[in-house]
Amino acid sequence: MSEVNKQLWDAVELGVEAEAFLKSALGKKLEELAVADIDEAFDEFKSVDPEDAKAVRAIQFKAQVAGTALTWLLEIVESGEQAERVLKDQEGE
Repeated sequence: MSEVNKQLWDAVELGVEAEAFLKSALGKKLEELAVADIDEAFDEFKSVDPEDAKAVRAIQFKAQVAGTALTWLLEIVESGEQAERVLKDQEGE
């Protein structure tokens, strides 16, 4: 097996694991907490003094951290799916 194919299979495996995690009770709880933090940050934006740069940055950071964790997992799933398509295309050649 070539190094490229090994990397593709590794990406597929990791994507499957990430997808399974997202469907697990722990993954669902993580998503629930992240969405709650994002919603809470959005609510805080409604009442924050726009001239209070420190408070605005804190709210932005809160939302970004929550969103980033989910984004990483979803990117791993997508990378795995892309790798799987590449491997299937290679089989068809």
